[in-house]
Amino acid sequence: MENRFWTVAYRNRDNGQRITAAVFAADQQQAQKKARADGRIDGRDVWEIESIEPHEEALARVLIAEFSKKQQGRHFACPRCGKMTMDAESVTHNALSRRATVYICDACGMQEALDLAYLTLIRDHPNDRMLWDLQAVRKWGKSPATARQLEIIKKRCKGFDTANLSKGDASQILNRLLNEPKKRRGA
Repeated sequence: MENRFWTVAYRNRDNGQRITAAVFAADQQQAQKKARADGRIDGRDVWEIESIEPHEEALARVLIAEFSKKQQGRHFACPRCGKMTMDAESVTHNALSRRATVYICDACGMQEALDLAYLTLIRDHPNDRMLWDLQAVRKWGKSPATARQLEIIKKRCKGFDTANLSKGDASQILNRLLNEPKKRRGA
């Protein structure tokens, strides 16, 4: 694995002073070890690590913060996509980025919201992936129908050939059968 720069934000345990430093490491775990060692003075943990992130991300955050100061009252491009789609009348009519204190165009705001929703699903609902991941749904749908699916279809659709039915096909048939409105008696 190739080494890279990591930006480390420290806070002094004694007086609350904050500083930023860089460490050179292959991954975040190695960067954390080096940062922890750098924060020790005379065998004491004087500097508490507040954050460790790739240097490029820290630099981008600083640049965006500087840009946000210039946003008020001017015509400008979206800092995320670079397109001239920002509402110039009032910057607050645009979307507020979830990643930095800066306004972005509505399309980028929507994309950030979708990205956050996706990351939340991955983190909090990995076992329910077939409910929200189209690739997982397609993979599930291609597998052979279950015995229970076939049993219900044979019972409800006499003479229907259930050979070679996939779970996806069987699921659609069952949805149609079980969710079909009941016919009125005598109608």
